[in-house]
Amino acid sequence: MSNSSSRYDEPRSSVLQKTSLDLTNEFHDLLDEALYESDQFRMYGFKIKPCLRSGCNSWISCPFLHRGERARRRDPRQFNYVGIPCPDHRYGVCWRGDFCLFTHGVFEYWLHPAKYRTRRCNAGPFCTRRVCFFAHSQQELRPETLYSWYYVRGPGQWQWQWQLQLQPYIRVAAGGAFSSVAGIFAHYVP
Repeated sequence: MSNSSSRYDEPRSSVLQKTSLDLTNEFHDLLDEALYESDQFRMYGFKIKPCLRSGCNSWISCPFLHRGERARRRDPRQFNYVGIPCPDHRYGVCWRGDFCLFTHGVFEYWLHPAKYRTRRCNAGPFCTRRVCFFAHSQQELRPETLYSWYYVRGPGQWQWQWQLQLQPYIRVAAGGAFSSVAGIFAHYVP
């Protein structure tokens, strides 16, 4: 073995300092790279894949998932759920967890492939958000998947029974004549 110095002779901490990203400059630029701005990554990777950087605690600017983060999402390719908010999650915790048919939280709702960039951003080309769920031009606009659904809760029942149908329109039914037939009907229209 020669006495010449190599990068392997340096203390481990200095090597880690040189290879880790500077959290103030380089790390914030990650979102500007084409990969992290792509529709594919935003729908199928953003806040789904875990962050592999040790000591990364800037969950606001990091596109990856961190432990205990509320913006956690399920991968729509692995879990079969639709772009409709879960009524149980809106009032606390959904007991179905990852196997729920509906979205949990704002990130999961707006980054779902059925919803992501299906509406125009109010700020348009002047938008300053790091991650915007909306289209800034006609070219970015994607077709929206609309769902017809309702949930039924009969008298004395504590669990919701779900019925979901994929149809090219939205059917809104709220109480009224339907409530005497099968319980309470409701629909969420954003």
